Amino acid sequence: MKAKESSELETAIKVYRKALKMSRHMAEVHVNLGEAYEEGGELSKAEKAYRKAISLNPNYDKAHESLIEILERKQKEEKNEI
Repeated sequence: MKAKESSELETAIKVYRKALKMSRHMAEVHVNLGEAYEEGGELSKAEKAYRKAISLNPNYDKAHESLIEILERKQKEEKNEI
């Protein structure tokens, strides 16, 4: 990852975390935060954010889709480590 991209991701994560302080109940912000974590390779944090979004809005398809993708990605990475 390039330094500029890394800096942009860090900025995005800070913005989303700040937004969550004002609106913890917004599933969309949790998904956006999860996507930023995922892009930065922080899969466990991304998974946690997606799960939180689902707990807030069980009908939010994007959160479910994102969680499935991250779990599949983590499973592939675990298989590659063996």
